[in-house]
Amino acid sequence: MSALQTVLVNEFTNAVLDPDQPMLGPVRDGGRIIVNTAAGCWGPMLTPRLKGGHEVSKPVFVEGAEPGDAIVIRIESVRVTSDITSSGVDHAVPGRANGDGFVAGVCPQCGTENPETHVKGVGKDAIRCDICGTKGIEKSAPISVIGTGTNLNTAVDNALERTAALFDMTVPEVKNRVTITGAIEIGRAPGVVTASLRVPVRKLQEKGLWELVRDQYHMYR
Repeated sequence: MSALQTVLVNEFTNAVLDPDQPMLGPVRDGGRIIVNTAAGCWGPMLTPRLKGGHEVSKPVFVEGAEPGDAIVIRIESVRVTSDITSSGVDHAVPGRANGDGFVAGVCPQCGTENPETHVKGVGKDAIRCDICGTKGIEKSAPISVIGTGTNLNTAVDNALERTAALFDMTVPEVKNRVTITGAIEIGRAPGVVTASLRVPVRKLQEKGLWELVRDQYHMYR
């Protein structure tokens, strides 16, 4: 195949760069590669057919390059093309995997392994299984936890640790949820803060807090 001046990359591997799999291209020496990357990591959370913890863009063969060669890549521009992104930390959900959830996801309703999915509408229920139409995203609600300490740093740590202990999460998961869905707000110097985040409804139900949160935020649907 003749080398191309411009190669568009809009496909992903299954988180593995396999030398036995075909590359895209080839691109000419001095040519351009346009890569449409994913809108965040942890795509398998939303896209069960991807078999890997992270999306990896398909590699491009460069004309004349040999194994072991070093090549120069100049980044000409970076453009944000998505209005939303996603991130997360490990949390196994019962009934949604046959073993490792990164590579063996299943639909919790029909049991199809690594099913194709589609988007129907918007919001937390938008990702649906192509086979049976089951929703795939957790339902969550906002909550705030106060942290205290001798200074703001220790207060933040206290708030994160309290939240983790309350909802049986790890501190890294709490940090991620606060970053993506909430905030750390200073209440009073030298050491009072409020950690706000969204927590799965099932966790709130387990801790007997769901009715309070539901009534506070009028989450009756």
